[in-house]
Amino acid sequence: SPYAAMYPGQLTEGIESLSSYIYRGVVADTLRGLDFLLTCPMIDKSAIVAWGNDNALLAGALHGAVTHIVSTPSFLYDTINQASRTSSYPLEEFNDYLRHNPEGKGQISEILSYYDLRFHSTAITAESLIMADYDGGLFDKKTLRNLTENMNGAVTVHPSERSSYKDGMFCEKWITDKLFGKNATPIVPNHWKVE
Repeated sequence: SPYAAMYPGQLTEGIESLSSYIYRGVVADTLRGLDFLLTCPMIDKSAIVAWGNDNALLAGALHGAVTHIVSTPSFLYDTINQASRTSSYPLEEFNDYLRHNPEGKGQISEILSYYDLRFHSTAITAESLIMADYDGGLFDKKTLRNLTENMNGAVTVHPSERSSYKDGMFCEKWITDKLFGKNATPIVPNHWKVE
């Protein structure tokens, strides 16, 4: 039967071992998706963007086809330490797990280290936009410095303006500039356009 993710709970599914941790499959599926894109003749292989959360950065680190990354890190950066600083999801999934399995902290910390963006940063060569939290937020520019300063591609870090519109427009303009040039107009929903 098809896999049905449980929310909350997916981020800790099978975390008891490296071979059973669900994120092993999530990362593998991401890389297989990129492999498939490369077989499509209509794809411009000089402009492959990985856009998303932590997975976008893992894709850029583990697959050489990614040319640009737009990422909002949210759960695979110093995970257990960051989880201890919040009660918000998705990190709260790790807190929930550890409340029920406190003896497993060392083991899951080790397993999560295989996915920790800090340890993949030097393999990232794609030009990247990191959408950080606002100053003082959990994943703000200062917190992410260990990632961004060790990436080997050009990096732009944009602190959140606490507006999905403003942050979204920044992303759209950034990627449009990178792929089509400064004179190109971003393709955005009509309600985002300013008259």
